[in-house]
Amino acid sequence: MKDKSKIFFNSVIAALSSFIYGLFQTSSSCLSDVLKKSYNSYKFKLDFIYFESMFTFIVFLGAFTCSLFIYLVKNISRKNLLIYNNFLYLVGSFITILSKNCFVLLAGRCLVGFAAGVTCYTVPSYIFGITYETERGFFMSFHSIGIVLGLVIGKILDVVFSDVYYFWIFLIISFLIVIHTVLLLLISNGKTLSLDHEHSSIKELIKDPRAKKSVFLALSFHIAQHASGIDHLSLSLEEILYDFKNPGLLSILSLSFSALISIICCSFIDKLGRKIMIIISTVLMALSTFIMGFDFVNLTILFIYFLDLILEWLQFLGLLQMKYFLLIM
Repeated sequence: MKDKSKIFFNSVIAALSSFIYGLFQTSSSCLSDVLKKSYNSYKFKLDFIYFESMFTFIVFLGAFTCSLFIYLVKNISRKNLLIYNNFLYLVGSFITILSKNCFVLLAGRCLVGFAAGVTCYTVPSYIFGITYETERGFFMSFHSIGIVLGLVIGKILDVVFSDVYYFWIFLIISFLIVIHTVLLLLISNGKTLSLDHEHSSIKELIKDPRAKKSVFLALSFHIAQHASGIDHLSLSLEEILYDFKNPGLLSILSLSFSALISIICCSFIDKLGRKIMIIISTVLMALSTFIMGFDFVNLTILFIYFLDLILEWLQFLGLLQMKYFLLIM
């Protein structure tokens, strides 16, 4: 595609799948009371907090499970894969609307996680296939920007509708999924997964000595991100900021700061290079996580934390699939 505006349009539409994933993440925090009421009705000895943690984690278990089976759809174009994937998002949303059983909701959340896994593979690889190397960093960042903007809008919906009218949130998300599906019909197919380079699986990738460094770095950063507690932090910002005035508003502002930084930084990726931004983000991550480890959390630390997280997301979301990125380091 030589027309840059067409590349921009296709990239934005594809990245709306990432936006939907972000919506599910923060908007699901409004389900806490529903989950607690259902879980306590079973009179389990295990405290609800463990189930709540599982509810947060299950998304990533679903995404990981998806990564093990992605090769089964290698002959489907990325465009069609995103269309089919919206069906999974839609089913997950309807389950949330129709059920108040904690285990059914957990299953729906796992399904959303599976769909998120497809999104995190397909969106970066689709954009990679339609862009030129000189501007690839800019367009590839649309994936992470989509996720963060989804987190912001999801948190706004969570604060506005609260846990009483949570079904409206997922009705809105369902409506957006339908609109996105229609928009996907307007973009190009991109490459099929079977046309990708010589490696089609993680197992084959690990065997390539040229890719060992890439795999190690990508996995290390992914693990470090999640081990830092960002998943729980994104869902529990209001609880963390409970002692402040208007914790809901402050949580929206902190996530909005992340979105702003991601939009600003995407213009510098191709100019500064990924290595420099990775070094900066690693230092900031170590600093902010270390301080929060001493139970010292305020808005400044949260802003540093989210700044660093965005810098890392811009570099590494989807890089395990885009293995050729880090080979140039």
